[in-house]
Amino acid sequence: KSPLDPSRDCVLPRKLTDECRRKLYLKETETLDAISVLKRWNGIHKVEGDSVPSTSMMAFRAYEPFAVKKIPCLLDEIDGLIGQISDGGFRPDRGDVFLREKLAPKKNDKDNYVSERDKQILNELEGLGKQANYELSKAGVGKPQPYYAILVADGDKMGKIIGGLDSIDGHKALSTALSAFAKEAKSIITKHHGHPVYTGGDDVLAFLPVNTALDCSKKLSVCFAEKIEASLKQSRQIEGGTLSVGVAIVHHLENLRLSLENGRAAEKVAKRERNSLAVALHTRGGSPLTVVEKWVQFEDEPKWETWINAFRGDLSRGFPYELRDLVRDWNGCYENNGKIERFREEVKRILERKKGNENVLLPSLDTYEKWESFADRLVLARFLADFPELKIDSNKEKSS
Repeated sequence: KSPLDPSRDCVLPRKLTDECRRKLYLKETETLDAISVLKRWNGIHKVEGDSVPSTSMMAFRAYEPFAVKKIPCLLDEIDGLIGQISDGGFRPDRGDVFLREKLAPKKNDKDNYVSERDKQILNELEGLGKQANYELSKAGVGKPQPYYAILVADGDKMGKIIGGLDSIDGHKALSTALSAFAKEAKSIITKHHGHPVYTGGDDVLAFLPVNTALDCSKKLSVCFAEKIEASLKQSRQIEGGTLSVGVAIVHHLENLRLSLENGRAAEKVAKRERNSLAVALHTRGGSPLTVVEKWVQFEDEPKWETWINAFRGDLSRGFPYELRDLVRDWNGCYENNGKIERFREEVKRILERKKGNENVLLPSLDTYEKWESFADRLVLARFLADFPELKIDSNKEKSS
């Protein structure tokens, strides 16, 4: 059976020559199904520009523009060493060098087929990776974080829209709009340093750096709404035609199947609300955290940036957790029922003590449940603040 998916059968014979095992980097007891064989072979013999970036590389893309600008010589040295690894050997990418603590296989590992020369190169790359991370931290960029984002999006009430069209021309207009969105979505994702897995009609799946995922989500929702609205101008059907987006932030070493499931689960949360963004944070060793909010107005930015920037500044990193504890204390106290304005004043007092010079305003929320959800959003904003700000120019990629 396949080690990744037990429902798939192994297609390799029980006994393979050592040469065959070396060519596929098979461990002594490893088995592969047909899809895994193709993926393994393509990974070893991949053509430049014709392969999906590794999850490590997707995580590193949050920092790559800064590395190109701040440590170009070190980056060139890393690329040069990667190019010296023998054909067919384990060839790491930039993400592996910056994010993996250990690259070289253990000396007593009988299942590795890495030559002594390649082992020496991998050891050198380990050292360069540590040096490069140190230089990035010293330059104020920070040590690369091992997380990337999976974006899953789907159009809202598309079945009702299609059912409400009463002419061939209406169907043609909608089909043209969906085709145009699919093409533009691919461009939007690429400009945000991401990799579009598929952009078909109203369905989107993409891998993105963490620090461009929210902006990319917003751009996709705006684009989708504009295309659908334009196609329905001549139709009486006006309900629906918005985009719900789920973003899962996952560790680059987590099983990809589980990470994709997390992305689809985030999209389902967004679909329950409709016309919404759901962001799910899956840290290693921590409990999953999901925050969902509606796109308030397409011309407005989601209100994440203010708080992310506040945490990059002087706002205390313990504020979200203090707020969460305060919500639970007040909500559990009978005497505080119905005194939500007094609660907000208490939160304001704590914020003034915690925020330093940051100019941030508290929302006007009318229930403790909404305040607890707001605290969760602040926890997520605190996490996102650990990544450098990467601004995307409308015409070209640009780091800031």
